[in-house]
Amino acid sequence: MRIATAAAGPTPHPQQTAAAADAAPAVAHCGAVAWRRLGTPRRELTLDFTLPTGQSFRWRRTASGEFTGVIGRRVVSLRQEADDVAWRVVARGAGLPDDAGADEAALADYFNLGVDLAALYKEWAAADARFAQASVDEGNWRASPFAICSAAV
Repeated sequence: MRIATAAAGPTPHPQQTAAAADAAPAVAHCGAVAWRRLGTPRRELTLDFTLPTGQSFRWRRTASGEFTGVIGRRVVSLRQEADDVAWRVVARGAGLPDDAGADEAALADYFNLGVDLAALYKEWAAADARFAQASVDEGNWRASPFAICSAAV
């Protein structure tokens, strides 16, 4: 008696298998990585005000005060601290070297950290009384975007 079995389909050609492997991006998981400090005060970068705003779509809240998202070919976790942002790369695209300096440069570029916000806020406050009052009332710079928007109404 012969028993029929379901065929698994034709065996792929070795070149097809290699092509499929090349097409799928490889990811290197970084394992347990220590948190590093970005050196950016909360008044200049507050994750709760920056990442879930609708202008950045690659971020998910993964814990209280912590977000995970993609910057270039890196999967990055960010954590808000009292007066800084901690970060770590949890995975990176194939061929991307494990280089903390390059990782930090990618973060600085993503968040445009080369711009001195404190200096800009002082300049804007000197030029606009509403902006200055909103900044003083709030006690920090969180209200600044709202002051700009309300001044235009």
